[in-house]
Amino acid sequence: MLLRCIRAENRKLRRSPIWLLFLAVPAISAVYGTFNFNMNLGILTHGWYDLWTQYTLFYAIFFFAPLIGVYAAYLWRLEHRGHNWNLIMTAPVRPFCLYFAKFCVVTNMTVLTQAWLLVLFVMGGKFGAGLAGFPPPEIVLWLLRGVIGGLAIIALQLLLSMVIRNFALPVLIALEGSVAGLLAVGKDYGLY
Repeated sequence: MLLRCIRAENRKLRRSPIWLLFLAVPAISAVYGTFNFNMNLGILTHGWYDLWTQYTLFYAIFFFAPLIGVYAAYLWRLEHRGHNWNLIMTAPVRPFCLYFAKFCVVTNMTVLTQAWLLVLFVMGGKFGAGLAGFPPPEIVLWLLRGVIGGLAIIALQLLLSMVIRNFALPVLIALEGSVAGLLAVGKDYGLY
């Protein structure tokens, strides 16, 4: 039953406008990161590592959690329209299967987003910043850690999007969480 639910959730994403955000949001952070790197070449002297700090400065802090929030809110938005919620509640599907199917689909989209960011990072480093060689292999590990950290965001955003029938409010909560996390790190409360 779970595999059928996952297939159904994947079908919802075909020809979806969500793919435009999937492409655009990491590209925006890549452009900002590359531009910021090029403007600070006198300070940033460690090549690929410094370029990575500039990418994560924008992407991880401001874009990652809200983008996951958009993915989750979009999948639940389709259920909140019309009488779809009533159809779901009468379907022979356990609520756990429905939630976990959405969790798997958003996780897959998060992995794809991280892979897209890696492609943008390599292109930005080679063509935008003119760096020699290739990025260090631990970048892939850091991206995978981002996916693992994103699992908690995915679970929370799916829950918020399920309960809150508004599309924008869960995304706004994710953005506020990102800013609150930035402020906490700035005040040495990053562990919390």
